[in-house]
Amino acid sequence: PEIYAWGMRNAWRFSFDRLNGNLWAADVGQGKIEEVDIVQLGANYGWRDMEGTKCYPPWDPSCDKSGLALPVAEYDHTVGVSITGGYVYRGKAIPALYGAYLYADYSTKVGFAFKYGEEPPPDHKTPAFTSPQAVSSFGEDEAGEVYVVGYSGSLYRIVAKNPTPMPAGFPKTVSATGCFESVSALKPAKGVLPYDVRAPLWSDGAKKDRHLVLPEGGKIGFDETDKWTFPSGTRFIKTFTVGATRVETRFLVVQPGGDLRGYSYRWNTAATDATLLDGADSRDLGAQVWQFPSRQQCGACHTTQSGAVLGLETRQLNFDGQIDALAGAKLFTGPVPAEAALPAFPDPLNAAADITARARAYLHSNCANCHLPDGPPPVEMDLRYDTALKWTKACSITPKAGDMGIFGAKVIAPGSAAKSTLYQRMVVGPPERMPPLGSSELDEPGAAVIGAWIDQLGGCN
Repeated sequence: PEIYAWGMRNAWRFSFDRLNGNLWAADVGQGKIEEVDIVQLGANYGWRDMEGTKCYPPWDPSCDKSGLALPVAEYDHTVGVSITGGYVYRGKAIPALYGAYLYADYSTKVGFAFKYGEEPPPDHKTPAFTSPQAVSSFGEDEAGEVYVVGYSGSLYRIVAKNPTPMPAGFPKTVSATGCFESVSALKPAKGVLPYDVRAPLWSDGAKKDRHLVLPEGGKIGFDETDKWTFPSGTRFIKTFTVGATRVETRFLVVQPGGDLRGYSYRWNTAATDATLLDGADSRDLGAQVWQFPSRQQCGACHTTQSGAVLGLETRQLNFDGQIDALAGAKLFTGPVPAEAALPAFPDPLNAAADITARARAYLHSNCANCHLPDGPPPVEMDLRYDTALKWTKACSITPKAGDMGIFGAKVIAPGSAAKSTLYQRMVVGPPERMPPLGSSELDEPGAAVIGAWIDQLGGCN
């Protein structure tokens, strides 16, 4: 009947150090901080007054930390969004890791090593290892070697590897990429193709200029209702402008195997060029603070399950002759029907369009990159456009991630946005707001569409 330790939120994998018996646990955070704890008898690890070493909720700094056992390591959501605990390495294959506790972030697929008592906690800017799949767990063999368990069931051995430094010629500025004939005017160079999407992802109100660069001879794999596919080396370029201020240009590069690698460039105040960032950063714009993501953070939205590339699909680009232009330039792997014969999303903010189609297009763009079968969140939902409402695992379903204090709450409560956590998580303040990234500012028009759609629902069919 004894409670050994308490104050943990959701310990996701714990293990004993086979040498000294220390009990290690990784504790998944609520909305901002992931933590690593060494669990001791009778200790209180702080939840729900604390999330990591910070008060929770963050707008209430009055929590009492006295007597609490604080984490030995932590990272915030510029690094990853869901920690997975591993083992203290006691193997022989990688001597440099001996005595280090190994853990990883489920969503970003990057892992870390921490030698407690021998070195300061890691800053989490440089991963110790990376995984081909989302890290759901770890394993240890009789010899003390550690393995990564991929979400789909594959097992990976951690092996020593010479680190690959950034190439000496890697462009440190947007001008050095050669992608723009005029950087200040964002005039694309030859072969850099502008495009737009009908139902954009909300990014704190920023206007976005989008460009695509295919590798020499590369072709796009077309699909009428699913994501398009792109060859290794394809670059996607997105420039963000808030009001009159150009703040960021983000490059996403397709890697062999289909994953994306992201790079963020921060514009100078004169908007004449932008400089490559090494990690997460921020910029105070006066009316709001712009958050620059870390490279690891890109994988939190550009998930393997969603196809990594977001936005480039038939229903998103089927307007203003974009698909016909790409087909005319012979940039698809095969013949493609004319735009008029292809499906298209409505503009979610076009009040003249069908409210259900508008709402589902919005959810598809803003939520379904994570909320789809086998997606990263622990909550099962499928918010893709083609999934019938009754099969989304959201309509009239009691929320598993908290009811937000709403009596009779459902994820989607037909006829009542007020009782629907899907809507309420759009309008609540950070860190509970969804989506978790790029939503420091409230998307009032988007929330109004979702609220109106839920309010007019008569059921789940």
